[in-house]
Amino acid sequence: MTGDLSFFSTDNISEAHYLSAILNSPLLTEQVQIKKSSRHIFKIPFEIPIKIFEDTNKYHLELANLSKEAHKLSKSLTSEMLERTGKKISKIKIQKILRENLTHILYKIDEILGNELKS
Repeated sequence: MTGDLSFFSTDNISEAHYLSAILNSPLLTEQVQIKKSSRHIFKIPFEIPIKIFEDTNKYHLELANLSKEAHKLSKSLTSEMLERTGKKISKIKIQKILRENLTHILYKIDEILGNELKS
């Protein structure tokens, strides 16, 4: 771990969710794994052309809404797991459960992204 940090500030919550959808998509993860190198791996997602958020673009808004849905579901599931286990659950177990429960949302995100990257 290098301690490097990437930061993007926006006052537009939809833009933040749009970027979150893209940066957390399996499609982008796959691209990072293809290009991976042990050094500065965190920079690879930013080498992929991400279109500037447009609040008039229905695909951008759909990605933002899917991210909001995923965020809400993740928060709910994580709280439920921590409460049920008395806060004794591993990070890996949480990630596994979230991956299983978010698959349908991530699939929709990838579907939209695949079309967006082609245009």
